[in-house]
Amino acid sequence: MAILPVPGVQDQLDQLASAFDLHFATSRLPKARRTTIQWLENYKFPLHDLHFLKHGEKHASLGNFYAAVEDHYEQAVDFAKTRIRSYLIEHPWNKGKEAVDNLRWVLGWPELVALLLGDHSRE
Repeated sequence: MAILPVPGVQDQLDQLASAFDLHFATSRLPKARRTTIQWLENYKFPLHDLHFLKHGEKHASLGNFYAAVEDHYEQAVDFAKTRIRSYLIEHPWNKGKEAVDNLRWVLGWPELVALLLGDHSRE
């Protein structure tokens, strides 16, 4: 509970929620479920569906979404391979990895939201 959200992420997600249904997927262990739910409620994240899945199975379990947002490179690649638009928020642990079709790195939430809303409005 002491970990703070990325500053401003709730506002960014609110903007996305105006155009998309939000689904949060995590591979946190079952013993962290209650704390995860409380954390999201405590920090007032917008309306969303929450999915607890095994590590590496998000792309296979969730179905076809407009886009997937990740910070985990391998999971983002798996989404990209299923032809789901995939965005990887750049962090030291995923920087400099191999480029993959249908996977785009973004520097943060403002860039991501602008891209998603821009792409969505053109379709």
